[in-house]
Amino acid sequence: MKKLLITLGLAAAFSAPVCGVMTANAEVLYLPTANYSQRAAEMGIPSSVRVETTDSEDFYRYTNYRFNLHSWVPVFLDKVKLPTNGDGCTFRNEDGTVVFSLGGFHRYPGYSIDGAYERENDSSITYKTRGENWYVISGVKNGEVYYEKEFVGDNVVASLYFSYPYSEKDDYDWIVPILDEHFTSEDWAVY
Repeated sequence: MKKLLITLGLAAAFSAPVCGVMTANAEVLYLPTANYSQRAAEMGIPSSVRVETTDSEDFYRYTNYRFNLHSWVPVFLDKVKLPTNGDGCTFRNEDGTVVFSLGGFHRYPGYSIDGAYERENDSSITYKTRGENWYVISGVKNGEVYYEKEFVGDNVVASLYFSYPYSEKDDYDWIVPILDEHFTSEDWAVY
């Protein structure tokens, strides 16, 4: 998949595959946004998304600079969609059946991990757990396996979403722990 991308050069400075762990000379790549148009340009949506190589051939590192969120993204998810407000990014595979999204929003007064966790009550949920400032849910809905993780930091609420066809579960289940491990932000009060 990397060969489908336009390589613009090496990063001038160090870049981290995970917060706090530095990797020298990560290659910077730009994935073109899907269905880019003149209207998108007028709305200020970038024509590409910056990603960096990691120490794994299977993953890139994506950073959302608005909310200082970081995650690894499977390299086969090369169809990219950006919102106009810069709050995240959605990556899809060629046929759109596998989806990965990462995004955030400014935490507003009264937003709590307790309330967010309690609101997750869809009947499709088969797994639900939480920590002090995060929770995870997963399940199967409309023939798709989904995995969601939300962190509630002091200033930012961040979420990760990954889904894939249940019929291809054996092909994609291994990715979930890697996404979970490399989903970070500089706003987490507690890890």
